[in-house]
Amino acid sequence: MFHSFVGYSQLATGMMLAVLLTGAAANADSAADRVAQSVVSSNSNTQLAALSRQRRPDRTIRRRPVGSPRRLPPNLVQPGGGLDVAAQSCDPQSRPLTALVPVENPVFTASAHPTFLFYLPDAPEQVDYVEFILLTADEKEEIYTAQFVPTAAGIISISLPAKAENALSMNGAYHWYLNLHCESTSAGSTTSNPTVNGWVQRLPQTEVTPIESALTADLTAGVPVSETGLPEVWYDAIAQVAEALENESTLQTQTPQIRRLWNNWLSAAGLAEVADAPVVGAVVPEP
Repeated sequence: MFHSFVGYSQLATGMMLAVLLTGAAANADSAADRVAQSVVSSNSNTQLAALSRQRRPDRTIRRRPVGSPRRLPPNLVQPGGGLDVAAQSCDPQSRPLTALVPVENPVFTASAHPTFLFYLPDAPEQVDYVEFILLTADEKEEIYTAQFVPTAAGIISISLPAKAENALSMNGAYHWYLNLHCESTSAGSTTSNPTVNGWVQRLPQTEVTPIESALTADLTAGVPVSETGLPEVWYDAIAQVAEALENESTLQTQTPQIRRLWNNWLSAAGLAEVADAPVVGAVVPEP
C-alpha cells in the first residue's frame, strides 16, 4: 500500500512538471511573438515617418536678400492728391511742389553722384528750410542728407557730393525724399509740410551723351530714348539741359533749341506746367 502511494505521488509530480514545462514553453513563444510584432511595428512606424517627411510640403520661410525691390514703386512727383490731405505748397495759391522725374519707374542715372531737380513754388519768406534725404532701397542706410534755405522760387538742383560715402553702387536702387518745411508750421500747428519722394537706379554706363549732340533738327538725335520718348538716363540728361538753361548767356545761339528740348522732355514726362519756371540752379554748396 505504501509503495502504491509513492508510485502514485511520483506519477502526479511528473504530470504536474510536464504541465509546467508546457506552459513555460507556451509563454516563451508568446513573448517571442510579442517582441517580433514590436520590431515589425517599430520598423513600420519608422518607414511611415520617413514617407510622411517626404510627402510633407516644405514650409521653411526663405528670406529674400536685402536689396532693390523687383519693381520700383511709382514716384510721388507732387504731394497730396486723392485721399492724401498733405499740403501742395506752403502758399495755397502757389503751384505744387514738384519733382522733375517721370511718375513711372525705372528712372536711371549713369553717374555715381547724380543731380536731382525740383520745382520749389514758394517765396523764400514762406519757407523755413528744405530737406533732401537719399536712402538705400530698404531705407536702412542713409547715403546723403542736406538742409538748405532757398533764395528764390523756381527749378533747383541738388547734386550728390563727389565722395565715396555718397556714391551710388552699380545697379543699385535708392529712395529719395524732398521735404518742404513751411515757415508757418509750428509744434502745435495742423498745417502739413509738402513732401515728394521717388527712386533712382544707377546703370552700368560710364559716359553720358553731351547735350550739345542733342541740339539737332529732331532735338533727340544722339540721346538714347526709351519707348516713351524720354531719355533712358533721365537724371543726367535733364540735369544737363537745366544747366544749359541756367547758363543761357554762354549759349545764346543754341538757347531756342535747348528751351524746345526742355519743353518737349518735360511735357512727355507730364511736367509741362513747370517748364516755364526759372532755373535757379544749385542750392547746396559744394563741401
